[in-house]
Amino acid sequence: MQLRIYLSSTFADLETYREKVYRGLRALRHDVIAMEDYVAADKRPVQQCLEDVRSADVYVGIFAWRYGYVPRDDNPHGRSITELELREAERLGKPRLVFVLKGTAPWPPNMMDVTTGENERGARIAKLRDELMQERLAGIFETADELATKVVTALYGWQIESSRDTAVQAKQAGTVAPKGVEAKAVAAKVAAAGETAAARATYPLLWRSGSRLRVRFLNGPPILHRRVLRLAQIWTAYANITFEASDDEAAEVRVAFDEGQGSWSYEGTTCLAIDTKEKTVNFGWLRLDSPLDELEAVVVHEFGHVLGLAHEHSNPDSGISWNEELIYKEMSGPPNHWDRAAVDATILATGSETAFPSASPSTRSP
Repeated sequence: MQLRIYLSSTFADLETYREKVYRGLRALRHDVIAMEDYVAADKRPVQQCLEDVRSADVYVGIFAWRYGYVPRDDNPHGRSITELELREAERLGKPRLVFVLKGTAPWPPNMMDVTTGENERGARIAKLRDELMQERLAGIFETADELATKVVTALYGWQIESSRDTAVQAKQAGTVAPKGVEAKAVAAKVAAAGETAAARATYPLLWRSGSRLRVRFLNGPPILHRRVLRLAQIWTAYANITFEASDDEAAEVRVAFDEGQGSWSYEGTTCLAIDTKEKTVNFGWLRLDSPLDELEAVVVHEFGHVLGLAHEHSNPDSGISWNEELIYKEMSGPPNHWDRAAVDATILATGSETAFPSASPSTRSP
């Protein structure tokens, strides 16, 4: 379903990043509204920008270390154009996909307010970044390619969820969903409520293509549930699998936040053999105040296992030559406290070829 997407950011510091995102969205045939279309500068016409936000289906905001140009006229709060666009999308209740540059990512000093002295020596962009990180689940990025992938992934996840919601609402109201929306929802739906997803015939640890995996949270705060589920959707850009929150006792994926038990997951379809009262994924150290980059790293890692993927270092084609004594020493300390048997099983053991549906990237032909 083609969407009209408004792409918002400061310009000079994020030009390359914007171009990557623009190309990714246009490749999916979306209509992308960007400042490049009418003026390649931060000092773009405010009213035109706000009108474009109003006309868009989805707002995509990208934030680095510049607050941006602050118009003098008709701007009682003294906000930059970039923040004005964000606030307009908020006011209208537009779907907002927000992405913030990783705090430790290398960045040119002349593109940072804190070093140029602009906008209260960086205080304004720092405050806005903090708000975006704390009050909504912003995606974290470091490179332009990573950002483009995350924007496309987040947009796809939003389309799946909104299409399903629209179809359900239309059914409840006894009406017909808009053309294209109902078909999209049906296409995304493979396992009906209460129906268990199935394994692939060739690689039994992997789920059948197109599966919809139900995710039931056994404990933890609802806000953290939503964050985990949204981050898990990153995998939908790489696999024809979707995740949805569910209260079904027989949900394929059952997530707990049991402290002191580490972060781990059963691999793929092996969770089907686990008692439905037991967890299949645990996030032992994730909390509401966990840094977003840590949340993302841990959730994406463990949900890779949920899909049936093993550690790449166990791939028979990896060709890794281990310093075994150093590995034993490092992993025997905190936070793992593993003995030699655990290190052997988790790190040093080589997996079966049947557990790896593709060759290791290091051995793949160019």
